[in-house]
Amino acid sequence: MVRRDRAPKAPTIYDVARVAEVSHQTVSRYLSGVSPLRPASRERVERAIRELGYRPNLSARLLARGESRTVVALTGELVEVGTVQLVEGVRRAARTAGYLLDVVTYDSSDAGELEQVLGGIVRQDVAGVLAIADTDQLRAAVERQPPGLPLTIAEHAPGSNTVEIQAAIARHLLDLGHRRVTYVAGPRDWRSARTRLRAFEEAAEGLECTRIYARDWSAAAGHEAAAEAGDATAIVCANDQIALGVTRALAERGLRVPEDVSVVGYDDMPESAYFSPPLTTVRQDFILHGAHAFRRVLDRLEPDASREPLPTVEDRLIVRGSTAAVRNSGK
Repeated sequence: MVRRDRAPKAPTIYDVARVAEVSHQTVSRYLSGVSPLRPASRERVERAIRELGYRPNLSARLLARGESRTVVALTGELVEVGTVQLVEGVRRAARTAGYLLDVVTYDSSDAGELEQVLGGIVRQDVAGVLAIADTDQLRAAVERQPPGLPLTIAEHAPGSNTVEIQAAIARHLLDLGHRRVTYVAGPRDWRSARTRLRAFEEAAEGLECTRIYARDWSAAAGHEAAAEAGDATAIVCANDQIALGVTRALAERGLRVPEDVSVVGYDDMPESAYFSPPLTTVRQDFILHGAHAFRRVLDRLEPDASREPLPTVEDRLIVRGSTAAVRNSGK
């Protein structure tokens, strides 16, 4: 018979109580915080926890308190790279704050499914809900729910430089001699898509700008939208996946990027530097954006708690090979 060494058991509150020379009820009271301990007892318990490397079972503690520390991140299908990275930022922030994150997805093309998902969340014991996708569909569905749904919508982070970054894109294209630009926005019912488009149009003084709304955030939608780009010398896309589809569609028409048409994306997903050519895009710190989104939830759940301010979000333009000077200004 081959003997296998068993992994050491994790210490329990009974181990902590034995080392601290107190009762396990005393350790439980310390962990729950429901009643103060004498300073000497508290010090012994804390020392024992450090010595043993004890980690409290968060779920058991919350069950004992009758509280929920679960926050639901509600989003459409996890197919868009930016959404996936944003959810990861939310997850990290939730974990740091001592909350569990439950990611719930729904088919964004099925309004009935969204209603069902929201109804199911209402019946669960959750501390709060963070809606990642800020769409008109979502807001309408929320309004039809019974009052009391603890929902927070992930909006632009405080200090977000959306207007400034769109101005930077416009200046970059103007400096390269572009005058006719097509902007391929995200889906029309997404507030973030409309916000970015509006910011670009406000910043695009000196540019002849045509707008197109993609049906979704995918490369396929960008490929489809490119057919309406007309004779633009530059195409600005609402995200990198749309830009990928646009680039493919241009190649199929015999147009080269950037020699014939410059292309700009948004998000700087990891693959963007490996497009052919590498994509000029806007780099977003999704982890920080996620932390800001969860901070709004935390401020709602723990309004009296003092917290260190988060760093300001500053997206920035990354210039790569997909943009170049206009070769023929008469095009």
